[in-house]
Amino acid sequence: MAKNSQTSTNASQSVTNGNGTLNKCTICGKPINPTNTSGIGSTCTKHAGKVGKYYVTAPANIATNSNYVTLVHLCNIAQSVGVSRGYAVRLTGGDAGTHAPVAPVFTVYVLGKRKFVQLQAVGALKVLVTTGKLPAYPATTPTNVNHSVSAVPPPNAKNNVYG
Repeated sequence: MAKNSQTSTNASQSVTNGNGTLNKCTICGKPINPTNTSGIGSTCTKHAGKVGKYYVTAPANIATNSNYVTLVHLCNIAQSVGVSRGYAVRLTGGDAGTHAPVAPVFTVYVLGKRKFVQLQAVGALKVLVTTGKLPAYPATTPTNVNHSVSAVPPPNAKNNVYG
């Protein structure tokens, strides 16, 4: 048993904590509206069939390959140059991979639960923040990934990276 005598039921993903029942999404586990009868949260419903659509399965040696960095590293760089971590994640197509990256250099490669981007993404992020434009890099990502995004706005809190 968990602390505070919490019990969970795998079938409904509901958690009883003494104060009532907290409904959880059966896909992601986040709390959902108690009146929701489907058992799936609104975001998961909206993303149905799209999660990871733009991810590329990484080769097993990607963690030791010096041409790739983790998405966390890219987010740390974003903060150090004055933009939000969320901005860097949106450049890659979002945390769930439901949108295309703004450029092939921001393609996310997944190995288990770890996410990687090309090392060139760090330089592209810095140039984007400084100039408002992405540098031209040769496409080195698989051809089966759609990277069609019309324009990249300069970073600020009000812009939506998805154009």
